[in-house]
Amino acid sequence: MNILNLNRMLKITNNSCNSILINSKEIEEIIKNPNNFNSLQISATINGCPTEYVSNCSTINCKRFYLKLFPNCCNLTIKDIEFENTLTGNTFKLTDSNYITSFTPIEIIDCNQFQILTDIIKDFFHYNFGINISNSINGSCSFNFLNNFYTYIIDNLPVNIIIKNIKYSLDNQDLIEPFEIQNNLTFSLTSEGILLFPNFFGVDKFVDGVYNICTTILTRNYVEIKECNCYFLDCNTQCKLVTKVENLKENKDKTDLLMIHYALNANSNCGCNCNEMIDLYKQLIKELDIENPTNNNYAGNGCSTC
Repeated sequence: MNILNLNRMLKITNNSCNSILINSKEIEEIIKNPNNFNSLQISATINGCPTEYVSNCSTINCKRFYLKLFPNCCNLTIKDIEFENTLTGNTFKLTDSNYITSFTPIEIIDCNQFQILTDIIKDFFHYNFGINISNSINGSCSFNFLNNFYTYIIDNLPVNIIIKNIKYSLDNQDLIEPFEIQNNLTFSLTSEGILLFPNFFGVDKFVDGVYNICTTILTRNYVEIKECNCYFLDCNTQCKLVTKVENLKENKDKTDLLMIHYALNANSNCGCNCNEMIDLYKQLIKELDIENPTNNNYAGNGCSTC
């Protein structure tokens, strides 16, 4: 097996502390052309602790499906779906006049309307792209009475066809949003990249700290590509920093604390030494009198040096 070391690095983004978005040129290729790859593995550590969180897929197409949640309210109406052919880069919609289509806006009353939408999608690919191409397309709908939401899933789309977004309206206000590309793992592939949720780390909420995240990708030619980066995830530290600075009397002490926090943010995504970022974070939480966040929130990791 050939191991390819790339100069490119992952780009890591904090999505309002609800998820962590990671992306790179290779991840973009996986989303567009999954058949060119054999496997994907995501691994991560927090604050230099010994526990490594790992999730992988033996084939990049493993149970790949598109998922979208819709509220059961406000005259929910499906107005269009946009697709992309990743081989040609062309995009097309169910409403395009250049294609044979029977689509008209569908007001959602129950799951039966989502089945109608699935049938329309099948017919669209059948009449425009070939007799057998629509046979494998599946669609399903479920309704959560507790949350009052529909879950709509589409899977087994034709090879090299991806869903770009869906257009729908609530109370006559149009919204255009992407589907999520889901699998049976603790991460999600979307049109923007890979999303890591707190359950990737076995918890309900993220904790602050320095996250070292890597992806290992195996191509069809058995070339292994590994990309990593470090990121300071700040959900609560900044607020505690402001409170601490307000209570300090010496300007130098204030400046020192602010510079540590600035250095952590500045070094995120730069490919710098993760150990230096971890040392800075340890120094910062010590000055802020923050208890060990990793030990308190990530049970059983055995980390006593955060």
